[in-house]
Amino acid sequence: MPKSPPIDFEQLATDQDDVVLEVDSSTEHRLATLAMLRHSRRTVLITSRDLDSPIYDDSEICTAIRDLIVNSSRAKVHILLQNSGALFQREHRLVLLAQQLSSFIDIRLPRAENANYNHACLLADQRGVIYRPQADRYEGTVCFNAPGQAADLAHNFDFIWETAEPHPGLRRLHI
Repeated sequence: MPKSPPIDFEQLATDQDDVVLEVDSSTEHRLATLAMLRHSRRTVLITSRDLDSPIYDDSEICTAIRDLIVNSSRAKVHILLQNSGALFQREHRLVLLAQQLSSFIDIRLPRAENANYNHACLLADQRGVIYRPQADRYEGTVCFNAPGQAADLAHNFDFIWETAEPHPGLRRLHI
Protein backbone atom coordinates (compact mmCIF):
# COMPACT_ATOMS: atom_id res chain seq x y z
CA MET A 1 0.00 0.00 0.00
CA PRO A 2 1.55 3.34 -1.02
CA LYS A 3 2.23 5.78 1.75
CA SER A 4 0.09 8.93 1.59
CA PRO A 5 1.96 12.21 1.04
CA PRO A 6 2.71 14.31 4.10
CA ILE A 7 0.09 16.85 5.10
CA ASP A 8 0.99 20.43 4.19
CA PHE A 9 -0.07 22.08 7.46
CA GLU A 10 1.48 25.42 6.50
CA GLN A 11 -0.72 25.66 3.40
CA LEU A 12 -3.82 24.64 5.35
CA ALA A 13 -3.06 27.27 7.98
CA THR A 14 -2.66 29.90 5.27
CA ASP A 15 -5.94 28.91 3.60
CA GLN A 16 -7.80 28.89 6.95
CA ASP A 17 -9.97 26.05 5.64
CA ASP A 18 -12.47 24.38 7.91
CA VAL A 19 -11.17 20.96 6.84
CA VAL A 20 -10.77 18.60 9.80
CA LEU A 21 -7.69 16.41 9.47
CA GLU A 22 -7.03 13.26 11.42
CA VAL A 23 -3.48 12.90 12.67
CA ASP A 24 -1.93 10.00 14.52
CA SER A 25 1.73 10.66 15.28
CA SER A 26 3.78 13.00 17.41
CA THR A 27 5.50 14.23 14.23
CA GLU A 28 2.20 15.23 12.63
CA HIS A 29 1.12 16.92 15.86
CA ARG A 30 4.39 18.84 16.07
CA LEU A 31 4.08 20.01 12.46
CA ALA A 32 0.42 21.00 12.95
CA THR A 33 1.34 22.81 16.17
CA LEU A 34 4.16 24.65 14.43
CA ALA A 35 1.85 25.78 11.60
CA MET A 36 -0.87 26.79 14.07
CA LEU A 37 1.59 28.84 16.12
CA ARG A 38 3.16 30.50 13.09
CA HIS A 39 -0.26 31.72 11.97
CA SER A 40 -1.50 32.76 15.41
CA ARG A 41 -1.75 36.46 16.09
CA ARG A 42 -2.76 36.83 19.70
CA THR A 43 -3.95 33.97 21.90
CA VAL A 44 -2.77 30.41 22.40
CA LEU A 45 -4.32 28.11 25.00
CA ILE A 46 -2.69 24.75 25.66
CA THR A 47 -3.95 21.86 27.75
CA SER A 48 -1.39 19.11 28.33
CA ARG A 49 -0.54 16.43 30.82
CA ASP A 50 3.19 17.12 30.85
CA LEU A 51 4.02 19.44 27.92
CA ASP A 52 4.61 16.53 25.54
CA SER A 53 8.34 16.68 24.84
CA PRO A 54 8.05 15.44 21.23
CA ILE A 55 5.85 18.46 20.52
CA TYR A 56 6.65 21.33 22.88
CA ASP A 57 10.30 20.70 23.80
CA ASP A 58 11.29 21.82 20.33
CA SER A 59 13.31 24.82 19.21
CA GLU A 60 11.03 25.61 16.24
CA ILE A 61 7.93 25.52 18.46
CA CYS A 62 9.59 27.85 20.98
CA THR A 63 10.72 30.18 18.20
CA ALA A 64 7.15 30.34 16.86
CA ILE A 65 5.85 31.19 20.35
CA ARG A 66 8.57 33.82 20.82
CA ASP A 67 7.73 35.32 17.40
CA LEU A 68 4.04 35.48 18.33
CA ILE A 69 4.93 37.42 21.47
CA VAL A 70 7.41 39.72 19.73
CA ASN A 71 4.92 40.54 16.96
CA SER A 72 2.04 41.36 19.30
CA SER A 73 2.33 43.19 22.60
CA ARG A 74 -1.12 41.81 23.48
CA ALA A 75 -0.17 38.17 22.87
CA LYS A 76 -0.75 35.62 25.58
CA VAL A 77 0.01 31.95 25.95
CA HIS A 78 -1.81 30.12 28.73
CA ILE A 79 -0.88 26.54 29.54
CA LEU A 80 -2.78 24.16 31.82
CA LEU A 81 -0.46 21.40 32.92
CA GLN A 82 -1.60 18.32 34.83
CA ASN A 83 1.76 16.84 35.77
CA SER A 84 4.87 18.94 36.18
CA GLY A 85 7.09 16.23 37.69
CA ALA A 86 8.81 15.24 34.44
CA LEU A 87 9.63 18.86 33.63
CA PHE A 88 12.12 19.04 36.47
CA GLN A 89 14.08 15.94 35.44
CA ARG A 90 15.66 17.96 32.63
CA GLU A 91 15.37 21.41 31.11
CA HIS A 92 12.30 21.74 28.89
CA ARG A 93 12.60 24.43 26.21
CA LEU A 94 9.06 25.75 26.60
CA VAL A 95 9.37 25.98 30.38
CA LEU A 96 12.62 27.94 29.99
CA LEU A 97 10.91 30.25 27.50
CA ALA A 98 7.98 30.71 29.90
CA GLN A 99 10.43 31.70 32.63
CA GLN A 100 12.04 34.26 30.31
CA LEU A 101 8.73 35.67 29.07
CA SER A 102 6.61 35.29 32.17
CA SER A 103 4.53 38.37 31.34
CA PHE A 104 3.25 36.62 28.22
CA ILE A 105 3.43 32.89 28.99
CA ASP A 106 1.66 31.57 32.05
CA ILE A 107 1.71 27.93 33.16
CA ARG A 108 -0.76 26.78 35.78
CA LEU A 109 -1.75 23.56 37.47
CA PRO A 110 -5.47 22.86 37.82
CA ARG A 111 -6.94 22.30 41.26
CA ALA A 112 -7.45 18.64 42.15
CA GLU A 113 -11.18 18.78 41.47
CA ASN A 114 -10.53 20.07 37.94
CA ALA A 115 -7.60 17.82 37.03
CA ASN A 116 -9.63 14.84 35.88
CA TYR A 117 -9.60 15.63 32.16
CA ASN A 118 -7.70 13.30 29.84
CA HIS A 119 -7.48 15.34 26.67
CA ALA A 120 -4.79 17.53 25.18
CA CYS A 121 -5.43 20.53 22.97
CA LEU A 122 -4.07 23.69 21.51
CA LEU A 123 -6.44 26.55 20.70
CA ALA A 124 -5.25 29.46 18.60
CA ASP A 125 -6.96 32.81 18.17
CA GLN A 126 -10.40 31.43 19.03
CA ARG A 127 -10.55 29.41 15.81
CA GLY A 128 -7.66 26.97 15.36
CA VAL A 129 -7.95 23.64 17.18
CA ILE A 130 -5.58 20.73 17.65
CA TYR A 131 -7.38 18.16 19.78
CA ARG A 132 -6.44 14.76 21.20
CA PRO A 133 -9.26 13.07 23.15
CA GLN A 134 -6.70 10.92 24.98
CA ALA A 135 -3.68 12.91 26.13
CA ASP A 136 -1.43 9.86 26.23
CA ARG A 137 -2.05 9.03 22.55
CA TYR A 138 -1.34 10.98 19.39
CA GLU A 139 -4.59 10.20 17.57
CA GLY A 140 -6.47 13.45 17.17
CA THR A 141 -7.75 16.13 14.86
CA VAL A 142 -6.51 19.42 13.47
CA CYS A 143 -8.65 22.23 12.07
CA PHE A 144 -7.40 25.74 11.36
CA ASN A 145 -10.91 27.20 11.21
CA ALA A 146 -13.22 25.71 13.85
CA PRO A 147 -14.57 28.67 15.84
CA GLY A 148 -17.45 26.68 17.36
CA GLN A 149 -15.25 23.88 18.68
CA ALA A 150 -12.62 26.41 19.76
CA ALA A 151 -15.24 28.38 21.73
CA ASP A 152 -16.48 25.24 23.52
CA LEU A 153 -12.96 24.12 24.42
CA ALA A 154 -11.95 27.66 25.44
CA HIS A 155 -14.96 27.89 27.74
CA ASN A 156 -13.87 24.69 29.52
CA PHE A 157 -10.27 25.90 29.57
CA ASP A 158 -11.26 29.25 31.12
CA PHE A 159 -13.36 27.53 33.78
CA ILE A 160 -10.37 25.47 34.92
CA TRP A 161 -7.90 28.34 34.42
CA GLU A 162 -9.74 30.66 36.82
CA THR A 163 -9.02 28.42 39.82
CA ALA A 164 -5.70 26.95 38.65
CA GLU A 165 -2.54 28.01 40.42
CA PRO A 166 0.97 28.78 39.19
CA HIS A 167 3.46 26.06 40.03
CA PRO A 168 6.13 27.60 42.27
CA GLY A 169 8.86 25.52 40.62
CA LEU A 170 8.05 26.97 37.21
CA ARG A 171 8.95 30.52 38.23
CA ARG A 172 12.43 31.89 37.84
CA LEU A 173 13.82 33.91 40.70
CA HIS A 174 15.60 37.07 39.63
CA ILE A 175 18.16 38.15 42.21
